[in-house]
Amino acid sequence: RPPHRLRPPRSFVGRLGMAAAEIAAIDAQLFRKLEDDRRGIPEAIFIDNVEEMCKVRKSTDIVARLQELYSKYQYMQSSITAQRAGLKVKIPDIANALATVNHLIEKRDKKEECESSEYRYQLAENLWATAESPATNCVCLWLGA
Repeated sequence: RPPHRLRPPRSFVGRLGMAAAEIAAIDAQLFRKLEDDRRGIPEAIFIDNVEEMCKVRKSTDIVARLQELYSKYQYMQSSITAQRAGLKVKIPDIANALATVNHLIEKRDKKEECESSEYRYQLAENLWATAESPATNCVCLWLGA
């Protein structure tokens, strides 16, 4: 499974049994949703006056919601870190594919239309194959799963 589809840890608020309206009211004080989509990650708000916030809501509810939000932020961070690592692994393959396409463009521009070219390509780590192909304006690439 891709890392972004993993389930986040069980929430602390669910164990305390707060109602959805209470959670929404606390959420309105703790973070704001931005207009532009940043992958659905809400912006955390710095709490200037903790005492004032605790006068309006129970401190245990606020701490529980903050702990839940913190665990969600940790989950999002680990998910993004794993996704970034996966993309870094693909960079050499993409660079190699780009170099190959540029080479094919140069070869196509130098040759006559009816000439075909012979290509050697890697099927597996120790297995190479040879193919013959006419010059074309279309190239399909397999960038891996």
